[in-house]
Amino acid sequence: MTDLQTILEGIDELPLDALQQIEQHIADRRQALEQVDTDEIENQIAAFDHAFENFWLGFSDTEVEAIIEDMNREYIEPTDTLFDNLQGST
Repeated sequence: MTDLQTILEGIDELPLDALQQIEQHIADRRQALEQVDTDEIENQIAAFDHAFENFWLGFSDTEVEAIIEDMNREYIEPTDTLFDNLQGST
């Protein structure tokens, strides 16, 4: 495989129309990489829902209400990047 420096040097020798084709190719590639895989996100949500189907079993209604109240008391900024590519799409 050609290394990046060789590619960049080759680009330096190309005419304008070839540079425009490369720019379009890069833009298309960038868009493909940034595309949100909604099926994967839906699968992850379904797996999460399945994992927690029986989470509340064994808790009384009062205990559930207290837990939910405690969870909603303080917002904690997420540290993962799973949904970072969705910013600005709402």
